[in-house]
Amino acid sequence: MKKTIFVKNLYNAVDNKSVQDLSDFLSDNVCFRIANHAPINGKEAVLKANQIFFQHHQHVASY
Repeated sequence: MKKTIFVKNLYNAVDNKSVQDLSDFLSDNVCFRIANHAPINGKEAVLKANQIFFQHHQHVASY
């Protein structure tokens, strides 16, 4: 898959607030960090954090 397609699909998963789609882009040992927050380690923990984020931030979009 081309890098641009990968990134576009990743951002679409986030824009659609789809934890299921986001899951396809993460490895089991993913480390996720945003801004100055502590890192979140592991696919399940990252997906859970994103699910909570999506629920609390309904109007987030990448564009």
